Amino acid sequence: MSATAAPTRSWLVGPAADLLLGCGVLYMGVFVVFAAAGPELRAAAPLTLPVLLALLLSAPHYGATLLRVYENRADRGKYFLFAVHLTLGIGLLFVLGLHSVALASWLFTIFLIWSPWHYTGQNYGLAVMFLRRRGVPVPPGVKRLLYFSFLLSWVMLVLVLYTGGEGADAARSYGALGHEKIRIQSLGIPAVVGEIGTPLVGLAYLATTLAAGIGLLRRARPMDLLPAGLLVVTQALWFSLPALVRFTGVGAGIDPLDPDFRVQSFVWVAFGHAVQYLWVTNYYARSSPEWHGTPYFLAKAAVAGTALWTFPLLLFAPWSLGAGGLMTGDAGFYLLVSSCINIHHFVLDGAIWKLRDSRIARVLLSDPTQARPPRMSRRPWLRMLTWGIAGAGACLAIFQYQLEAQLTSAGARGDAVRMENALAGLDWFGRDSALQRKLLAKAWLDAGDLPRSIAALRRSLALEPDVKSYSELSMLEAQRGDKLASLAALEAALMLEPERLGLLHRAGEAQLALGRPDLAKPLLLRAVAQDPTHIASRVALQRAQKALAEQPELASQTLDPL
Repeated sequence: MSATAAPTRSWLVGPAADLLLGCGVLYMGVFVVFAAAGPELRAAAPLTLPVLLALLLSAPHYGATLLRVYENRADRGKYFLFAVHLTLGIGLLFVLGLHSVALASWLFTIFLIWSPWHYTGQNYGLAVMFLRRRGVPVPPGVKRLLYFSFLLSWVMLVLVLYTGGEGADAARSYGALGHEKIRIQSLGIPAVVGEIGTPLVGLAYLATTLAAGIGLLRRARPMDLLPAGLLVVTQALWFSLPALVRFTGVGAGIDPLDPDFRVQSFVWVAFGHAVQYLWVTNYYARSSPEWHGTPYFLAKAAVAGTALWTFPLLLFAPWSLGAGGLMTGDAGFYLLVSSCINIHHFVLDGAIWKLRDSRIARVLLSDPTQARPPRMSRRPWLRMLTWGIAGAGACLAIFQYQLEAQLTSAGARGDAVRMENALAGLDWFGRDSALQRKLLAKAWLDAGDLPRSIAALRRSLALEPDVKSYSELSMLEAQRGDKLASLAALEAALMLEPERLGLLHRAGEAQLALGRPDLAKPLLLRAVAQDPTHIASRVALQRAQKALAEQPELASQTLDPL
């Protein structure tokens, strides 16, 4: 295909695709469907659906950025600072984050705050692109108002989510060995700033949006403004309205806006962004002299993107180069990988999509036949090797998805054998799961295999210690007849919650059963101090005191074991 030949037709290009994919109309349809029947859809959808869509949409959207930066030698040279130096810097932060929960938490926080800004920047850029495509004059003042409309939408979301001593969403933390966990770090924004600033920013957002709309309507027909207007609506559905609902509570019953379902809703927003991104990168890729059609482009993007996600999981899993790090194979490790990959993507994306770049402007605004320079690779063997490695990564990603699907289906049936096999495979990808190990423990218990149930629960606790699981482990060990192991589990639980009444009482009873009234008494005293009306603890304390009275040599040695 020559550099000036018309590109082959693509089903991602055309007025319908522009509105459906580029302007967010497809997401609007998803929004309406979930608003009408969200609970029913969540109940009916396969549990592996988000993973499958991530494989089909999210991974290729990361891969599309890699193709833009690394596939063409001229582009590699142009973006060398970002493609090499910045990539190495983020890689170093990732390795350090494996050994520092604080650094990993900050990387996670940066990712969460930057992510909606990344989406916002894309919506604004596409809105300006569509206006320029349709020849709409946009004076600097109107363009600035439009920019502030998108900017203030994001600011409102940040104020709602991250103001207050710990930040609105900072309470949840994610797995890491020991007592420290990856968490959303507080930005130190006082709560009063959010309480006063959110409505003020919301009013400014409405004012700038209306002013920009009026300014554009004076210069163009409504139909010429339709794509940009739809992107303003998409921005509102993604961020402005959820922030408003979160702040006021009004509209919380609308499923996609309900704060209780914010994680599930944001997953669909992420898919909408990925579709939008693939649409625009496909349009740009058609300018290449080596364009071979949309399916070929999407396949390359999928291979590159899945390899990007697969190899860090394999190379830095706890059994591999991640050995000795604080991150587990559970949520903490995966969130660190996700944070670094996304930050890398955000930086590259910000560098490569600039309409002030004359070549990008020619392609996106008018003529997709304006070709990029040919690749002219000096090392074709290196290119083949790179794609071979990426292809292996894609195959491993498909295998990982199959394991996750197997785990989900086996869990629904209570098939402990297949669950354990799937978790063993996922452990190689650093994707072992404390929650799934707990479910496996229950499945083995239901199957009557107490030792395997205990082993699964111990693995869960190694991934993410929690009081409830230690308590359950204590009961299982007691059921097996191992009193010392049962007591050890209770003591581990008390290390996490030292003054929990039920644990103190049970630990005291366990010490009495082992003939240790001297060790039982301090535990039972603390239990009674927690609740003087707790009859069982008072009775057990009397038994301990009686036993100590009968064994004065023990009474003189009584110490608080915890």
